[in-house]
Formats: sequence, structure tokens, C-alpha cells
Amino acid sequence: MGKFFHGWVLALGLATAVQAQDLSLPIETDLGQVLGTKTGAISVFRGIPYAAPPVGDLRWRPPQPAAPWEGIRDATAFGPPCAQGKPNPSPYVLQEPFSEDCLTLNIWSPDVTAKKKLPVMFWIHGGSARFGSGAEPFYDGTELAKQGVVVVTINYRLDRLGRFAHPALTKEQPGQALANYGWMDMVAALQWVNRNIGNFGGDANEVTIFGQSAGGIAVTTLMATPSSKGLFKRAIAESGSGTVDRPQYVSAATPYRLSLEDDGLRMAEKFGINDGDVMKRLRALPWQEIVAYSMRGFQNSLLPAVDGVFLPAPVGDIFAQGQQHAVPFMTGTNSWEESLISRGGPPLPLRAILEGVTEEQARAMYPGRDDAALTKLWFADATFHAPARFFAGQMEKTKAPAYTYYFSYMLEVNRGKAPGVPHGEEIMYLFNNLDTFLGPALTERDKNVAKQMSAYWVQFAKTGNPNIKGAPLWKPYNAKNPATLVIDDEIVMAKDHLNERIAPHLQRFNAFVAKK
Repeated sequence: MGKFFHGWVLALGLATAVQAQDLSLPIETDLGQVLGTKTGAISVFRGIPYAAPPVGDLRWRPPQPAAPWEGIRDATAFGPPCAQGKPNPSPYVLQEPFSEDCLTLNIWSPDVTAKKKLPVMFWIHGGSARFGSGAEPFYDGTELAKQGVVVVTINYRLDRLGRFAHPALTKEQPGQALANYGWMDMVAALQWVNRNIGNFGGDANEVTIFGQSAGGIAVTTLMATPSSKGLFKRAIAESGSGTVDRPQYVSAATPYRLSLEDDGLRMAEKFGINDGDVMKRLRALPWQEIVAYSMRGFQNSLLPAVDGVFLPAPVGDIFAQGQQHAVPFMTGTNSWEESLISRGGPPLPLRAILEGVTEEQARAMYPGRDDAALTKLWFADATFHAPARFFAGQMEKTKAPAYTYYFSYMLEVNRGKAPGVPHGEEIMYLFNNLDTFLGPALTERDKNVAKQMSAYWVQFAKTGNPNIKGAPLWKPYNAKNPATLVIDDEIVMAKDHLNERIAPHLQRFNAFVAKK
């Protein structure tokens, strides 16, 4: 877990190991000092622990405080990615070996000595809550930090190490938060930011959480859990905002989902663990065997489960009742979200993505489409487009504004090669990192769209309103008269062209939460 230096002279020895970068000033945290790097005006601190390693007896427990250290801690290298399976869908999670000892965060700051503290953008990576790392190159915070914000990225527990239940675990921890350990990690990281970010130039009272895919689902989850109250002021959920009509519970089964305890019983049985000290035996399993178990078959994103403490009710219900945190909210989707099931491999059968809806009902909602086309549309609409509009529409109940976007700008080099903007591609624009991945292939138009999109996100983080003088006006979303910002060759506010297509899904969602 990093190196420690007892004094500034020894710390200077790092200079030969940090290529083309200078060392930062040592920064005090509540656990000890850290030493990062500095490139130009941006100070970067990597691999700072925000909670104790969740290993041994701490596996499947809420995050515990990290141990303090003496001297100066090396914060020039990213911590290891959290334990996860292979093959990994991201080509950029390269910092193996993976580890359970992974609860670290990274910081990009334009001014660690700022007298007027700067807004903070707290990034939660995607990857179906099964893959990924806060250290992926896509998430380099340098260009955002240059616009006057402090950027934080985090690791959090993944797969069944981050989301797990078993009757023995419930019995072991009565009355405690259960199951949602990866999301509890996010709260612990926000608490660390609240205590320490001022020493890095950030304002703990001006934190915006933002995330994509599973990270977007995490954003709405954090808006719904009581444990995060007061830890952030604004929220952005990209290409993922959560499920409405398919919640999962820790102890109760539904017609379309096992209880999470039943899922845990199945896993334990697979490993021959059904008697004795079950939790001790499960905690003794190598993490590689646990994630390998998860990788054996197709599995949807691992969504948070209702445990009655961390999540008192399904996230969709909490939003429908107006009980989510009343913070300005931004959400949106890309034009080719179905890329997740359209790239390579055999096509999914329609029945594989339907839960609680029959194939006949689905075909009636999309008349004139064959099953191959319907499968893709259903996946995009039911999983991404409709939930984004549903969650945005519920914000009126809190009096906090919501803003929606639809990202359909195609890189000029990619035009004619794909039917739309694939899932996740907006990340390079909002972090303004297109140069890192595309270099000479970029056009001025590509760069301008990235610059404008990034500026909207930063302005939202600074004020709760994305609008900037001289840029196209972005109006708040209103469920009765929905309009969204379309980001394409032109950036325009327009009536949401998906309205008719997603209307049946919104009707399903509204009927589902109305039954509660």
C-alpha cells in the first residue's frame, strides 16, 4: 500500500522515478502527509487510502477507517484496481495485479494553496459494478482541473465482493447496512473528501458527484441513501441512472429476481459451503474464485439492493416519493446505447432482456420491428433513455432543477462507421481528453464540441446551472413539456425526440411506483 518517506530529503529521491513531472508540496490529511506530483499548474495525488483494506474479516463489512501513517506517504502512483474478473471489457485497466486492498482515491488540483476554495468534481467509474478503476486514462482530471475545479476519482469494491448477501451475514450483522458494500465505499470516500479536500484547494461544501453507466446508477443511489446526506451539492448521471420496475431486495424475492440472500446461498453451495462457520469459510475463499464464479454466465449490471438501512426502499420509489436529496441533477444518454449488445458475439434473444414484461407485450410497444431490432431498442430505451427521463422528471417534487441531454455528436473520423455514439464515448468529451486517444485524427469541430461539453459540466459543478454566457441555452427539464439539450454538430435545445418511443416505458415505470 505505497511507500513512506521520513523527511523531505528522502522524498526527493522520487524525482528520478517520476518522468517529466515535479514533486508537489507535501499535503496534510487526517491520516498523515502525502506527496504527489505536479505537471505545470496541476498537482496530482494518486493512490491515497480512504478506508481500511476490506480483506480478511473486513470482507463484506461496511468500510472501516484507514490506519494513519508516519512520515510522508508516496502518492505518485495509482493504487491497484479492485479485484475483478477477466476478460475485462476495458482495454485500459492495465495496472494489474488486481487486489482487494484497493480503496484509494486520486486528486487533480489546480491550486492546493487556493485561498478561495474551488468546487470539487467527484467521479465514479462505470463497468457494470464489476469492472474498472478510477485510474483509467479516460478519467485523467487534468483538463477539467485547468477550468478551476478539483477532480477526485475513486476505486470501490466490485462484483460480489462489493455486493453480496447471505442469511449468515444478515444474522452476523443485525440492524447494520448490508449488501451494498461498493456503494458504502463511495460514501466513505465522500466522507474523506469532506474532511480533507480543503487541504488540496477544494471546497467540501461544493461537491458534485458524477458518474457514467454503473457510475451513473451510483449517483442516483447516493441521492437516495440517507447515509450520504450533506456530502454533495450537485449530481450528474450519464448513460445510467437506475432501474425503476426491477428492484432487488436483500431478503425478499420478487417475480423477476431472487433475493440477494438466495443468490449468496447459491454461491456458497457452489463452493460446498453450507455448514459450520459459513461466513468464516466464505471470507477465506480467494477473491479470484469469487469473481470467476461471477464470470461463468451472462449477468446484468449489479444493481444496489434494498436492505432497509443503506437503501430503505428501491431507488425508483424514493425518487417517485420526492425523498431523494434535493440537489440540482443532470442526466442524459448517448445515441447508440445499444452498442453494449451490438458489438460482436451472437445476438441476444429478446427474452434475455425482458423482466416482468412478456415478449408479446414488448412487440406491441414497438410495432413493425423484427425481434433483432426490437431487442436493441428495448435494451436502449428500458435501460437508459426512459430511466434518465423518469429520474429527471421526479426532481420537480424536490423543487431542485433537472437538466437532460442527448449526445449524438459523431467524431468526424467515425462517420459512416457506426449507427451512433456508443455507450461511454461522451467521457472523452466531458474530460476533454480526446487528444490523448485520437491525436491527429481530431478535427477542429471535434475539439470544439469537447470544449463546449466540458465547459457545461464544469459550470454545473460550479453553480448548479450549466449555462454559460454565449453558449446555447440549456433549460431545465419539465416532465409535462419535456425538452433536452441535443449535443450534435449543432448544440440546440429541442423537444425530446425520444418522447413517443419511450412513453410506454415511462407509463410502466409510473404504474409500478404508483402501486407502492
